[in-house]
Amino acid sequence: MLFTANQAVAQKANAQTNNFKTRSSFTYDYATQYENGYVKLLDNTRLEGQIALYGKSFDELRGVKLITSTGKKYRLSMMSILEFGLSDGLINDTPYAFYKGWAAFGYVVTRSGQRYEGQLQLKETRGKLETITVTANDKTKTKVDAEEIQNYGASRFVDEKFIGNWEQLRWKDLASGFSNRNSHDFKGYIIDNAGQRHEGMISISKQANIIKKLMLNEESFDYEKVSEYGFDMRMDDYYKFITDTEDPNNIYYEPVAVQFNPGYIVLEDDAQLKGLISISQPDNATGVYYLASADDKVKYIADDKIAEVNQEISDETREKKHRYVYDTRFVDGHPITDEPDWEIEKETSNTKITKPMSGYIVTLKGEKIIGSLYLKQFTTNMSQYIIKDGNGKTTKKYYVKEFGVIDKSKKYTYEEYLAALKNDDEPAESESYALVATTAEANEDDVQKDFTAGVEGKVTMENGEQVAGKLLLQADDRYYNRVIIELPDGTQQTYENDADIAFVEFAENGKKVKLYEHNGFLMPVTHEYGRFLIIRNPQPTTVALGAMFAADFVNKLDEYIEAEGDRAAVKNALEKQKSGEWSEDDQQELEDALNANSNLSGLVDFNNFFAKEYLVVNTETKHYGMYINNNIRPIGNYVLKAFLMGRLEYLELSRDKQKFYEKMKDPMATLKFLEDSVE
Repeated sequence: MLFTANQAVAQKANAQTNNFKTRSSFTYDYATQYENGYVKLLDNTRLEGQIALYGKSFDELRGVKLITSTGKKYRLSMMSILEFGLSDGLINDTPYAFYKGWAAFGYVVTRSGQRYEGQLQLKETRGKLETITVTANDKTKTKVDAEEIQNYGASRFVDEKFIGNWEQLRWKDLASGFSNRNSHDFKGYIIDNAGQRHEGMISISKQANIIKKLMLNEESFDYEKVSEYGFDMRMDDYYKFITDTEDPNNIYYEPVAVQFNPGYIVLEDDAQLKGLISISQPDNATGVYYLASADDKVKYIADDKIAEVNQEISDETREKKHRYVYDTRFVDGHPITDEPDWEIEKETSNTKITKPMSGYIVTLKGEKIIGSLYLKQFTTNMSQYIIKDGNGKTTKKYYVKEFGVIDKSKKYTYEEYLAALKNDDEPAESESYALVATTAEANEDDVQKDFTAGVEGKVTMENGEQVAGKLLLQADDRYYNRVIIELPDGTQQTYENDADIAFVEFAENGKKVKLYEHNGFLMPVTHEYGRFLIIRNPQPTTVALGAMFAADFVNKLDEYIEAEGDRAAVKNALEKQKSGEWSEDDQQELEDALNANSNLSGLVDFNNFFAKEYLVVNTETKHYGMYINNNIRPIGNYVLKAFLMGRLEYLELSRDKQKFYEKMKDPMATLKFLEDSVE
């Protein structure tokens, strides 16, 4: 789900419809150009930059796309924000060109017309640009406050004729500061001004920021006759190129996002490309490489053409990477030392002999020998590798495939290595803060019945007022919706579908039970931390896997849903859920149709037809996100993700950390994160 009609979310556009410049879109009926503006997240953080809207109409928006002042890109659901609008703020002319708020060269123009050039360092606090420090060529530094800036941008050399990530090219060392700098060869193509394509091994020769010539298959190619050029590679070629090895499996030493993983790209015109995606530099906005299928040639898509990139990195891929790193960074379970400190034990006029250290060598025949290793270094820059294994056998080699020092004080099995990775990379488990967190002791399904005999407890109202006494709880066909409290003086007070109730608390069979009021239903709290808690959604819209194939449901739609458009929306949603072709917009269409038909509950067995949805609720603001436990379908946890995206701290996390909180494998960890993110 993306946005629910019955959810109280304060969304306000501080701009009139006609103030936004619209553009044509393949996907949305309503879309606007990027303009200076801002959004305010659910945590009240104001992010400034350039915004673009998309949806059915201005009154039925699906979300806001944002490029911040420092070049960060976000695609925010309407459920992630409190407010958005246009502004007269400063302009970042090159929002895609900054790396973590830094540019090797750029410019700043002040409102008074003063222009500064040099290295740029942007300082941002909670999404708002504060200052830009400009370091000129003579090392003079000038700090300019954001209020004084009219516009700014980065200027870095990238050959506009090159189609690809320029920063991936490798360059040979310079002979002198005035020499041409030559690139290493790469498998590529050239299209000349006549439109003819030439393929082969290409190298580039440039001096400073001027391309002198291109070499194609070791023959000079006149640069002035070049229209464009770039990589001409298939997947294995690309892997070999970026790892600079002949073994494409070495790609597992790179971040997993660099590999071609299944996913999709949303372009700025809202068109979608599905296939295999490699993010060329995960920590930098430098475009992506795309394959429609594994047999195709690699296609480059520049970052300024992309609105959103989504990769699905499988557990199998992560497992292969972990296994590769373990096999290449550990020897017999001992970690390889990255920068060993070789100490000289003996020295003559011709040689230096190091002290023995625990280590290994791999011979040219591939034999791995582990033992006590030392080096004999000659003044001719040649070294001899001498190692004594555990059986006392000494091996001497002048040439080896590989050698290194290992830390014998540490030893990890592969399973222990994975456990250590988890401890380092993922948030702490909930047990680490169990002393301050509270988890409801009662299972939600254990309390779905009437207490006609009464039970001692209390009702807490939204205004903080508490009423204690004997509670009589009554339910409709699904959940509690009525509570009668018998006061000490014998009188009774009845609350039915009452939104003024905050909580109902009592004990059942020695277990504490806490009910939270949501849309007139009193729902058992399963987890709670600070102002955030989890309840079952009393009004779900996600059809259970088994139920979506029930012919009865579709056959009876005409009887229970009057509007033809609503019937079509539900049928379309079921078909897409079956096929796996699903999006946030499809979920929105389904929810709109279901919410428009209050008598739908008579059509199905509620408990069996709908999947169990859970809500993560902020009890102060009433905002919430939805998720499904152990969800395996693409209809996923859209609302929970949108809810989390309303926090700046979440937006700044790595994608792996974001997924950890989204998947709700450890619900208390997510609640703690949400509570800690509230200022």
